[in-house]
Amino acid sequence: MKVFIFSGSFRKNLDPYGQWKDEELWKVAEEVGLKSVIEQFPGKLDFVLQDGGCVLSHGHKQLMCLARSILSKAKILLLDEPSAHLDPMTFQVIKKTLKQAFANCTVILSEHRLEALLECQRFLVIEDNKVRQYESIQKLLSEKNSFRQAISHSDRARLFPIHPRNSSKRRSRPKISALQEETEEEVQETRL
Repeated sequence: MKVFIFSGSFRKNLDPYGQWKDEELWKVAEEVGLKSVIEQFPGKLDFVLQDGGCVLSHGHKQLMCLARSILSKAKILLLDEPSAHLDPMTFQVIKKTLKQAFANCTVILSEHRLEALLECQRFLVIEDNKVRQYESIQKLLSEKNSFRQAISHSDRARLFPIHPRNSSKRRSRPKISALQEETEEEVQETRL
C-alpha cells in the first residue's frame, strides 16, 4: 500500500480540509491506535511532519491514512495491499478497524496476504483481464478453479482445517479460521 503523508502537521494529515474538531481527531487517532504515538511529539496534533513523515514507521503511516479515511466518511474504500510490510500488531489493528469503522462501507481489497482476506464476504476473481467469478470463499474453495489452485495445499490446510466428523473418515466442510485478535490493552502495550 502506498501511503501518503503530507508535509504538515498531524492535524493536517488527519484532516486536510480542516473540517473536524480536536475531539474528533483524538477519537479517531485512538480508534486506530495512533493517540499514544501523536502524544509523544512536542505540539502533539500540531507537530509538523516532513519528508513524507520519516519519523513514523510504515505501520504508523498506514494507520494515519486509515484514520484519514475514517474521517472522510467514505462509502467506498479501495485498499491496495493494506497489510504489506506490517508487523502482526499493526495488521490486527487495521483488520479490526476495517471490520468496525467501515462496517457500513464497501471495502475493496487488492491483497496477496491470504489471512487479510478471511474477513471478506465475496471475492472477485479476475483472470486474463476478465471477471471469472464473484463468490464467497467457501464456494471458491469447494470448486476446482484458479482461486483454489492459487492457494498452496499447506496454506489451505493451515487456514481451512478439515476436522473429522464423528470419527468417520469423511471430511467435513472447511471452516474459516482467522488470526486471533489482540485486545486493545495488548496492542497499546506493544506500542509503548
